[in-house]
Amino acid sequence: MKRKLLLLNALLAGTLILGAAELYKRVLEADARFSRLEKYAGEAPAPDYPAAAAAAALRPAAYMPIVDRLLFVKDRNPIVEVVVAEPVVEQRPALPLYSGLVDFGDGPLALMAPSNASDPAWIGIGEKVGDFTFQGLAEDGRVKLAWKDQQIVVAQDELTGEGGQPEPGQPKKANNRRTPPKPGQPATPPPNANMTQPAPQTVGGQYNIGKELRPGVFAADPKDSTPDGTEFKGYVKRVRKTPFGSQSWWETKQK
Repeated sequence: MKRKLLLLNALLAGTLILGAAELYKRVLEADARFSRLEKYAGEAPAPDYPAAAAAAALRPAAYMPIVDRLLFVKDRNPIVEVVVAEPVVEQRPALPLYSGLVDFGDGPLALMAPSNASDPAWIGIGEKVGDFTFQGLAEDGRVKLAWKDQQIVVAQDELTGEGGQPEPGQPKKANNRRTPPKPGQPATPPPNANMTQPAPQTVGGQYNIGKELRPGVFAADPKDSTPDGTEFKGYVKRVRKTPFGSQSWWETKQK
């Protein structure tokens, strides 16, 4: 045991001696380097540098080029024009054509067309004629129409259908108006006139039966004051009281 301790002590002593020798060697090398550099360590005067210029006063105008040139605009244009589109005001179309009104007990029917270039048809309340909706008659006899959200009341003589366009798919009617003949020139009928067209049927007296409004229904003479149910030569007169006045017509007598 003692021999092992002596061996260990000798090993530690040898290590300590080698470490001290290495330290002494490095101290000598450091002294040699210091002696070589010491001869160049003379004190030299510091160089003279010019004094710093006075700082210029800061003004907001000096930063205007940065403010004017926007970073997020492609052309770096500081003037941004905002174009606001003007609302488009939809113009009301031309008024339709109104030819008359009948009432056979199921509500009034108006003979109307989108324009004077279209064929008229019987329109009931709530039905459309072109861009308008027929709403019946006012108390003073004017026609009530609806266009989008607008309520329109116009006189019957204003519903001429002028300026309107025919419905899509319907050919425009030809203008059959004739020009007045020159002095000394006889008037000539239009080429499409039917010279053999029969005159309106007349039953006789005040029982003047007018044109056929629909199959089996004929117009009555406004001057005819005969009551409802009058029979004459195969026809029966019908009279109905409506909010728009008394309506009368002739029907073919049912067999």
